[in-house]
Amino acid sequence: FVFFFLMIRRPPRSTLFPYTTLFRSKQVQLSFLATFFILYLWPSWGRSSLRARLSRPARWIADILATSAFAQVGTLPIVGSTFGYLAPYGLVANLLLIPWTGLILWAGLFLLIISPFPWAPAIGKFLYRVVVSPYLYAVEGLAGLPGAALPVGENFGLWCLCCALGMLLLRAAQEELREGPSTGSSR
Repeated sequence: FVFFFLMIRRPPRSTLFPYTTLFRSKQVQLSFLATFFILYLWPSWGRSSLRARLSRPARWIADILATSAFAQVGTLPIVGSTFGYLAPYGLVANLLLIPWTGLILWAGLFLLIISPFPWAPAIGKFLYRVVVSPYLYAVEGLAGLPGAALPVGENFGLWCLCCALGMLLLRAAQEELREGPSTGSSR
């Protein structure tokens, strides 16, 4: 909640912490929240009985889906508030696009290594045709599906923050009921 507060309010210019404008960067906010939520929610998923019952291939797919879901849950307020749209197919699309993006990155690294050679552009053109072009076609196809982008209101981020606070309060109440009421003092 502190990070959300820092993102919403205008940070003061400070000589003690000159990087306060960094918190205003949407890229930093999205990256921080996606990483935070993956790291925060992964231990629960890793210990879940559902994950333990899955076969190795199913667990691999479920892990990719869970990682994508955790990142999307974390970035939902910023994405909705900044762009005014949510992508409901994003979770399923990431099953296809995350491994494919890794392939593109490895192809780029390979091209970087062979770049001094005169035949490197021909290999680059081939890799673009075989790896990158179909990727872009798949992204365009997914973006063209009906309901691929759902509009949200301008106060969507605040609404998400209130929902997160409500879930936190419900979780605290659930733990209170499970453990019993506290005595309030330890005399």
